[in-house]
Amino acid sequence: MEFTNEDLFKGIVLFGLNAATYKMCLAQTLLDAAKRQSNTISWNDLASDYFDIYQKRLATDSMPQQGNPTRLTKMERIESPLIC
Repeated sequence: MEFTNEDLFKGIVLFGLNAATYKMCLAQTLLDAAKRQSNTISWNDLASDYFDIYQKRLATDSMPQQGNPTRLTKMERIESPLIC
């Protein structure tokens, strides 16, 4: 079976925990690159754009993932090592 780019994108976004913020940030990063008509994106640009989107999400919506208000995400633990 051959998967289309759309199938692969849906696989990233739809499978697993739907509340997982990393998937939404990755999807937004890829959509933003597509809007700029970028056919390729470097790892550095992907990481930078992704992290910017993730930080904006945390600034506007502090609700942690998984519906557990005491659980920090992996990215939140990396960003704030003293909280761990």
